[in-house]
Amino acid sequence: MERIIQVLRRFNYTETEAKVYMALLQNGIQTGYEVSKSSGVPRSKVYNALEMLVSRGVVVTTAGNKTILYRAESIDRLSSLIQASVDEGIQELQQEAEKYTHAVDDEQIWKMSGYQCILDKCKEMIRSSEKNLMIQIWQEELTDEIDQLLLEKEQDIKLLVILYDEKEQYRTGLKHVYKHGFENDKLQETGCRWLTVVADEKEMLHASIRNSAVADAAYTKNASMVFFAKEYVQHDAYAIRMIDLIGEQVRERFGEDMEGVRDVFAIH
Repeated sequence: MERIIQVLRRFNYTETEAKVYMALLQNGIQTGYEVSKSSGVPRSKVYNALEMLVSRGVVVTTAGNKTILYRAESIDRLSSLIQASVDEGIQELQQEAEKYTHAVDDEQIWKMSGYQCILDKCKEMIRSSEKNLMIQIWQEELTDEIDQLLLEKEQDIKLLVILYDEKEQYRTGLKHVYKHGFENDKLQETGCRWLTVVADEKEMLHASIRNSAVADAAYTKNASMVFFAKEYVQHDAYAIRMIDLIGEQVRERFGEDMEGVRDVFAIH
């Protein structure tokens, strides 16, 4: 019960209101006097709390024998009311924010920190993409939610996904995905995973991820940086496609792990 009370307080219910609601939910129909006893809320406060809960639609009343009876609505009903209130608040916030929106210098490069913050930005870019999306992502970052978002986009826009998996299992529901194949060598070279997202050739995100506790990223709409990121992802796909097509010939010349290919300072 304490956990639910804490959650309700996050949605602007006072502790007194939360205790009264939970007492009614647990004990069923009660008078105000009975609610006071079962909730531990003094009678001097319980009626104000009941009145507020009734006004918010989470408690209903009926006339009993010379008294008013109270009943708590279900948790599902409470959740629906909270959701409606949150949605209304977000809509109002967006409408009000439009009054204060100023032109933004899209040439700036913004630094982001925090693993979850970076994944949230990645999801936002996937959702907002309308024409094309390019992404380099490691299996650790390809959460079920991100995989589902990409599956939905695969039906509507041009989608390029390069997937990296140190174990080379490549778990995804996507029909078309480039499997990198040289992850261990890249990890040795870079010392970290990375995440690159280019949406509609208008914005890009590039993150360096050492683990879920240490992650940094750069986000920008700078045209030059977006072009660079697009070419970076695209050429990775070119290389994977060429190796897949003429793999045996390439391996015979440059080695099983393509050591010769990666030695760009040597002329073969």
